[in-house]
Amino acid sequence: MKGRRAGLFVLVLLLIIGLLSDVTLLPLVAMLGIMALLAVELWEWRMFKHVDYQRELGHTHLFPDNRTTLSITLRNRKFLPLPFVNLHDLVPVGITLEQIETQPAASPNYRVLARAFGISSYQQVTRQYTILCPQRGLHRFGPANLSASDPLGLSISRATINEIDRLIVYPRLLTEPELGLPLRELLGTIRASQRLLTDPVVPIGIRDYTQSDPLKSIHWTATARRGQLQTRIYEPVTALTVMCILDIETIVPSYLGVNKFQGERLISMAATVCSALHKAGHAIGLWSNAALVEGNTAIQLPPNRSPKQASAILEVLAQMSLYSRLEIAKFIGREQSRLPLGATVLLISAVDTPAHRSALARLREYGYAPVWLYLGQHAPKVAGVKLIHSHQREP
Repeated sequence: MKGRRAGLFVLVLLLIIGLLSDVTLLPLVAMLGIMALLAVELWEWRMFKHVDYQRELGHTHLFPDNRTTLSITLRNRKFLPLPFVNLHDLVPVGITLEQIETQPAASPNYRVLARAFGISSYQQVTRQYTILCPQRGLHRFGPANLSASDPLGLSISRATINEIDRLIVYPRLLTEPELGLPLRELLGTIRASQRLLTDPVVPIGIRDYTQSDPLKSIHWTATARRGQLQTRIYEPVTALTVMCILDIETIVPSYLGVNKFQGERLISMAATVCSALHKAGHAIGLWSNAALVEGNTAIQLPPNRSPKQASAILEVLAQMSLYSRLEIAKFIGREQSRLPLGATVLLISAVDTPAHRSALARLREYGYAPVWLYLGQHAPKVAGVKLIHSHQREP
């Protein structure tokens, strides 16, 4: 900028000298130089005015190993053309851009998608790429940096597009060989842990009254007709309320690090079981001591059987890191008062400590039906707690 202004001053001086002298070529050369520098100044000032950059994903939520599209569009909404535009857009390392190479970025979590464009007046250019999503997680695209030069290459302007696009890749749902036991058997163990309740709104018959029947269930009309106490028989309720508690710790103590294979399997196991229970019509909730990759909020989804609950759980599981915020026993002790009465508590963990056993025993004492889905190597035993053991060796 300062160099161009100094050059403009020199050219104006030459123009004045040429006009005062008899040298006819000097004013012409000076005038052409002044016009070129003014054009460069105008170009730099208006370079990225009315220029739009748009990044668009074909899907924002996917399961692993699925593909979608990434479209980038550069739009010039003015008369001034942009003959040389360079784009550097950050893409996450967790996805794969097919048939195109990316460059290393300053951050190890990103790669650089580098493209060059030439755009004339009132034109837009769109490039579309296919991306493969092999890894669970929250993948962020952006920001993008644009740079452009004038036709003479004397000026370079830069602009930053701070918009971020997010792609959520759900956890991988495990197959029965990966579960280590039939899914039907696993769900049957969870169902068997909770005794069937009855729906007082749907009576299906009457029978003789016994001392264990509540007074409110007495059918007084039938009692008067038969001459002895009769009680209503209600339809049993088969839907369960299940609170899934995911312990993300894979190594005890947690400050020693994480086992990535076991951590991903814990998340996939929770996704598989929660999806299956929700599909069977049960109210399913999710608690976890895991930290989210964005934000510092606790993971607490109350039980619900709405159609959106399964996708909400999968979305939270997709955004989990493999690091814990709090020991699971302390987490359960702190939040136990929020558990729905009579719920089945499903603990999914890969470590076994005295604190885990004490927390499960305490849940049992308070009238809950605890089930322990254990992914560690050696199956533990806790009195009054149903155990499901599913261990897979790390490849």
